[in-house]
Amino acid sequence: MMAPLVALLEAASCFGLGAVLLQIFRINPYLRADERLMWSFGLGFGGLGWLVFFVGLSGGLTPTILTFVLAVSAAGVGLIFSDLRTTINKLSDWSTSPVERLLLLGFAIVTGFDILEGIAPPADADTLAYHFTLPKIFLEAARLVFVPRAVDGASPMLVQMTYLPALGLGGELGLTLWTMISGWAAGGLLFTSCRCHLGTTWSLAVTLVFLSVPAVIFGGGTGQVEIRVAFFTMIAATGISLALKTGLLRFAAVAGLAIGFFIGAKYTGLLFAVACGLVILFQRRWLAHSAALTAVAIIVGCQWYLWNAWYTGDPVFPMLYTWLHDVVDYRFWDQTHADYLQSRFFKSELELPLTPLGFIYYPIQATFGNLPGDGSGRTGFGIFAALIAPYAVLGVWLKGSRVLDSELFPAAMIVFLFFILWYFTGSSQRIRHLLPVFPILIISLSTAAKRAVSRLNLYRPVTAVFAVCLLIQLAGFGLYSQNYLLRLVRGESRQTFLEQNVAGTSSVPWINLNLTSRDHLFVETRQILYLLQVSTFFGHPINQTLIDLAPKTASLEKFKRQLKGLGITHALTPGGVPVSKAFFNALINQGCARPIKQFESKSIRSRTLARAGVDKPNRLIFKVLEFNWNACDKPQAWPILPSTLGK
Repeated sequence: MMAPLVALLEAASCFGLGAVLLQIFRINPYLRADERLMWSFGLGFGGLGWLVFFVGLSGGLTPTILTFVLAVSAAGVGLIFSDLRTTINKLSDWSTSPVERLLLLGFAIVTGFDILEGIAPPADADTLAYHFTLPKIFLEAARLVFVPRAVDGASPMLVQMTYLPALGLGGELGLTLWTMISGWAAGGLLFTSCRCHLGTTWSLAVTLVFLSVPAVIFGGGTGQVEIRVAFFTMIAATGISLALKTGLLRFAAVAGLAIGFFIGAKYTGLLFAVACGLVILFQRRWLAHSAALTAVAIIVGCQWYLWNAWYTGDPVFPMLYTWLHDVVDYRFWDQTHADYLQSRFFKSELELPLTPLGFIYYPIQATFGNLPGDGSGRTGFGIFAALIAPYAVLGVWLKGSRVLDSELFPAAMIVFLFFILWYFTGSSQRIRHLLPVFPILIISLSTAAKRAVSRLNLYRPVTAVFAVCLLIQLAGFGLYSQNYLLRLVRGESRQTFLEQNVAGTSSVPWINLNLTSRDHLFVETRQILYLLQVSTFFGHPINQTLIDLAPKTASLEKFKRQLKGLGITHALTPGGVPVSKAFFNALINQGCARPIKQFESKSIRSRTLARAGVDKPNRLIFKVLEFNWNACDKPQAWPILPSTLGK
């Protein structure tokens, strides 16, 4: 019972903190009641993540202090009571049409699917590897801990800071319920944003499309940050549009606040900031507005960059290595790993060349094709944007030059500029990284399309577009959710569910039971890091240098020395890294290590298809090795007994 209460308390704290921020920026009179509610949650979500950073910095990540932070933040919820009452009264007077009732049924289906996932153990690999693991590490230490790992360690974590109270006070269920609620809130903010430009029926349809696209299905109930960053992009785009329309500095400032939250949540927030900055330049009060937006964005968004700079000298560790390595002491990085990261990680994330032709081809291929590395086949945006685009183009043509005066024109330009910067700067081409700006795109397209529909009586074909997209997406959502439904129907335990969905988890119960606080486990199986309750070190050939696994510089003696230096007592193999596999075999032959337990597990390529019986997983053998550094080169001093191995 505690977990749902914690999730609701954290939601109240977001509403309360955000309501206070709206009062500070004095923009309440310019928003409707329902807008103020969802803006409060979005800004409060960012504000809570920003605030918890300083709590962690001071070593205050204890249940008492986290409860105090939530309670104080929730005190501001009184500011939204009037808006809540107004919104409820309007809902009670709402006379729904048959189409709206069908859409509400779709929302009920989506909600049911989301609840199935929200009450299940987390099973997404990235979530288990770092989105949930880092907050767990921070809570165990009661303070922020610097993790010297590129990509998934030393990175902006404003969103993950909101996971700390949920996990620390409500446990795992509190955390999964919180990701469920925050995913719904993104849909709520989209709906209220749509209602500024579209009628209720259109707003419901667009929001339902958004909540059922594969990228949202994939990330909405997990620790993935993109759907939650959408809070900030929608508020920033609206703030900039209102700043251009009214000339009021306060809207530029609140846009800077939202941009700062995006910067603090993900590196791509820097690109979004540039896109917003370029758009706000094209207006009469460009200097004052640009100064306000930039100042607020820097103040709010700089915390994680200063954190990285404090430990490494590089605010975007290790991205500036090429330029700073001569003047900064890179204790956790070197040229070999910089080259390896560039050649093996970044290049592998680029499916199309960084050319104008590739730029034009990307949306087509990501929508109708399946680039192997971009995830569009499983976590894309569906076909709605492509199908509604012709009607949107027609709507723009009908409006002519007046389109430049539209409130949505600045927002559409922000999306376009962000896409240009994202593509040509060589960012990862995984399509889900564009999810934060996808809501702005579909609002803009749908608003333009509605103009064509109204003028030319195109209701039937556009209704067909919505119907086809929703039927396909809800069917896909049902297939995805059967994994969680089967868990309930079969009464599966947490461990059974995890073994069906996460490779390597068969080893977790034994490790947690038999290793002690004196042990330190080397692991390369990233997706079980959150599940382990013992001290671990995640070895990776690209992302870290503390244990060198890069083929060009790794050596057995260095490997042995680094393992000993970090106090590694055990290892879980295999991890998929050829270098370490060879080294571990050599250490066994030298008598430095011996296998003490063996486990069989599944190799899971697709959780959904595996549960549906379509994908037959391979079997994997995992072994726990125990080290005895004093026995090296003395195999006879440490016999390996077959009886110590078993399933």
